Amino acid sequence: MMIEEKKEIGILLPTVDAEYFVGVKNTIIEGLGEDEYNFTTASYNWSADDELQAIENFIIQKVDAVVVVTFDNAADSGFKE
Repeated sequence: MMIEEKKEIGILLPTVDAEYFVGVKNTIIEGLGEDEYNFTTASYNWSADDELQAIENFIIQKVDAVVVVTFDNAADSGFKE
C-alpha cells in the first residue's frame, strides 16, 4: 500500500494579528482539510512589496498551491500577468 504525501499549501494573509484574518485562515484549513494538506502561513504586514516577496518564498519552498488573501487589487496587478 502506497502512502501519498500531503500536498503543501501556502496561505498568505495581510496580517495574523487581526482576528478576522485568523478566522479566514482557519476557514481555509477547515475547508481543504488537514488530513490531506500541510499548511504554511505567512503574513505580508499590509505591504505590497512584502506580499510579492512572500509569494516568491512560497515558490522557492515549492509549495503545491498558494492562497493569497489580499486587500489591494492594484498591488496585485504585477504578479497576475
